Amino acid sequence: MSYDLEFLRKDAGEAFEAVDDGAAEALDAEVRATVTAAVRELLGDVAVHEGELYCELEHRPTGIQLNLYRHSAAITVPYRYSGGDAATIVGQIYALGRIVEQHTGLIGYDPQTGLALAEAAARPDQAVEIFDRTAASFARRGIA
Repeated sequence: MSYDLEFLRKDAGEAFEAVDDGAAEALDAEVRATVTAAVRELLGDVAVHEGELYCELEHRPTGIQLNLYRHSAAITVPYRYSGGDAATIVGQIYALGRIVEQHTGLIGYDPQTGLALAEAAARPDQAVEIFDRTAASFARRGIA
């Protein structure tokens, strides 16, 4: 299981659930390079896996992954954090989300909180609470 952020091109007032992520098209090389550089500035070393249609950036120490396509993107991180560690991770994924929005024109959404990225980032305690509840659930079930 992972905590996810989603990014799509959408019109004002259009619900995130109603957006079509478009036909597969090549990812712009300049966008790919700019986002990769900004992610490295934030997180440090990241592994890059790429093809013509996508770019995946993986920060192995945290498990954060950013998948970038021409018309969409996603950030995922495993639910292995709680408390202060979760607060740090939430801050990092929301900062990554702002990088994606800034350099791609995509709009971010946090489906766990049901909020647009900007709103969710203004209330990180909601995401931290979700991490804490999930960690407690895992602990009760003996999941590491």
